Amino acid sequence: MNPAEVEMRLPAVLTTIYLLFTEGYYRRSELCWEAMRLCRMLIDNPLTDRPAVNALLVLIYTGIDDERAGQCFQHAASLAKSEADKQALLKKIGQLGR
Repeated sequence: MNPAEVEMRLPAVLTTIYLLFTEGYYRRSELCWEAMRLCRMLIDNPLTDRPAVNALLVLIYTGIDDERAGQCFQHAASLAKSEADKQALLKKIGQLGR
């Protein structure tokens, strides 16, 4: 995908991620985790690491209270198959806010 295509499609992707987060916030906490994960993936890609993506991740982090954050992270940890997977996941969670 070329930069012009990314520029054209990124607003729709960010809107979708935000909707995913809001659905997770009110109904299914695993969707909050997925929204965070998708934002982090966009930030890790130089082509999509844009201020709007970083702003969305910050918005997600500031919009989540301690209880819901715990639910999101518990869901993510429940996906781990072993203790090593769980430790790797917790390490990755710690890197999300960097």
